[in-house]
Amino acid sequence: MNDSLPPDLGDMLSDLSTALRDVADKMEAVAGALADGDTRDSRLPPSSGLTIDQQQLTVTWNGLRCHMGYTIPFRLLARLARRPNQYVPHERLLRDIWGGPRSASALRSAVNNLRSQLIAAGMADLAQAIDGRNAGRYGLMLDGRR
Repeated sequence: MNDSLPPDLGDMLSDLSTALRDVADKMEAVAGALADGDTRDSRLPPSSGLTIDQQQLTVTWNGLRCHMGYTIPFRLLARLARRPNQYVPHERLLRDIWGGPRSASALRSAVNNLRSQLIAAGMADLAQAIDGRNAGRYGLMLDGRR
């Protein structure tokens, strides 16, 4: 390793990477809010069968519709759907959904509530697509990688 580099360069690069991802996520949210009448998340392929309607606060999955309101579970699903088939770190979910620090149990409770609401609406397969087996992360695995 090069001795002229600062010893905390790895930490600095990690912080920069996190900051850049945050900026990209915020830009994506702004672009979505400005979209002309399209309330579906642009990263969800039409073939996924999932639509998140931010105006009506509903989720449609393979023809079934569930009104969730502007709740933590709705915001959690919308956040996971922004990057389907990718894991999102707990810290990012806590920041994006609650706007700041919360306990890990708050996130687990929100995931359990979301799954329960989806199951009650007949969307058990969508509930099962919420994957938390990757330590410290959740993902919405719509491509069957479970």
